[in-house]
Amino acid sequence: LWGLVNGTETLVKPGYYHNGTVIDLFVNFSYVNNFERYMLLPNVTHFVITKNVTVYVAKVLQYYLQINSEYPVTAYINGIKENLSTNWYNYSEKIEIPSQTYYVNNQQREVLLNPINITITQATNYTPRWQTQYYVYVSFPVNASVNGKYEVINSSWYNASTVIIVNQNPQHIGKFERVYIYSKLPIEVIVNSPIKIAINATVQFYVIFEMAVPGKVNGSSENLTSNWYNMFTVIKLN
Repeated sequence: LWGLVNGTETLVKPGYYHNGTVIDLFVNFSYVNNFERYMLLPNVTHFVITKNVTVYVAKVLQYYLQINSEYPVTAYINGIKENLSTNWYNYSEKIEIPSQTYYVNNQQREVLLNPINITITQATNYTPRWQTQYYVYVSFPVNASVNGKYEVINSSWYNASTVIIVNQNPQHIGKFERVYIYSKLPIEVIVNSPIKIAINATVQFYVIFEMAVPGKVNGSSENLTSNWYNMFTVIKLN
């Protein structure tokens, strides 16, 4: 085993040493190849020669785990959470790589697509697959086509390359309620970076009058008829 004999690094071999010799033994490694090795663990690492000494060495088989990732990967190694890195791991160690999200910043994040459980029985190569997502700020929630499927869009995270198209106006929520968009349509966005979708819109309600009556709408005089009126509109009858 490699170690120190009276402070000098050397290969420490079985044999006779002078009384009072100070020996420190390192953890040593014996390589089978580039991806397999044995860790050699002496049962004592520091002693002074004053009598016969027997050193027992435990051999621990290890394999090389290669992690190919541009982002940090969190894993549970034998149940203990830590950052996973390319390294040597003991035979039969259990590594759980769960679903996880890495935040590059507050507008970009990476979602792991291929979580896996690994038991170390051989050299292993693991390449995480990440789905890039960007934060999309939506100034007003409306119904839109998201990759061809209609849904209500809100400020949220969307996958890179997502296609969002706002092309319906007005958008009916119910028989007497709708969203009316004043912005020029269609609005089409491909999410390849953090982005803001500015939508000038309002909620409108349908107000029924049995006949036209004079009154005021937000202070302006007009004949009131059954029609759609913006939320918070003030209507007064004369």
